[in-house]
Amino acid sequence: SFSAINEATALTRLARASRPALGSRRTALAQSSQVRALLGRVEQRLGLGQGGYAPRALANLAHAAAKLRLGSGACRAGGAPELWPLLRARIVERADEFNSQDLANIAWAFATAGYAAPELF
Repeated sequence: SFSAINEATALTRLARASRPALGSRRTALAQSSQVRALLGRVEQRLGLGQGGYAPRALANLAHAAAKLRLGSGACRAGGAPELWPLLRARIVERADEFNSQDLANIAWAFATAGYAAPELF
């Protein structure tokens, strides 16, 4: 079983690995059964409010999800419908714990995903 840090690291590394992949290849990766299973675990942990994710891990999760295009178009339909609201809720709860780089990554991720979170900004 993955810990919170393992989940955040896995999603971040998948996002980095997908960097050269464009278009349908990136979409295929984001919609693969393995990535969807990982997202399910992430969403479950976020939804339970278990904590587990340090502020940096939350910022990295948001950044990785945006790089994998999990907030827009076909990827959202096939991938992570609950991820962005759950991330938003956990980030709001811990807003005073983020450093400036984390906040910049979070702002970029939410903007890239097209997910409005006015209470964050």
